[in-house]
Amino acid sequence: MKKAVAVLSALACVATAPLASAQNALRYGDWRVDIAQRYVDVFAANRSGSKIGWLCSRDTEKCVYYLMTDNTCEPGGNGVPALVNSKKGAASINMECMTVGNSYALVFKDYRLIEEILDGGGQVGVAYPLVSGSFQVSRFNTDQFVSAKESAGRVHRTTGGSGPRDARL
Repeated sequence: MKKAVAVLSALACVATAPLASAQNALRYGDWRVDIAQRYVDVFAANRSGSKIGWLCSRDTEKCVYYLMTDNTCEPGGNGVPALVNSKKGAASINMECMTVGNSYALVFKDYRLIEEILDGGGQVGVAYPLVSGSFQVSRFNTDQFVSAKESAGRVHRTTGGSGPRDARL
């Protein structure tokens, strides 16, 4: 929870900013790397406008994996259970709902598991319940995620940061 709160302000910047402009974004297939003053954001947006990403605060160097859609969720509480499916198989994972400006973000609680899934490439689907009682499935192509993430680390290190680091939730 502390780590998620530490990058919440960076996530708020991401939520309120338009998708990265061509000037400050690198592209790797469906993935973009946005290097800003306060954060590094590696993300893929699907055709519905949902985003899955890896966000690191440049101030604290703490990172989270997140999912942003146009759905609402209830911050706090017991979290949001999800089923993630990829070519490596399926796994259950919990997410935490956070209010980010006028939007909502679901932050993955098991950092290592979601990282392993995204690192595996191929199509990834995330299914989770909505407040209305329905389920949402968001799908993303993760083929160039590793290249995008490695590039973000290199660019971040050459622009004054010591590089994004993993942290536990």
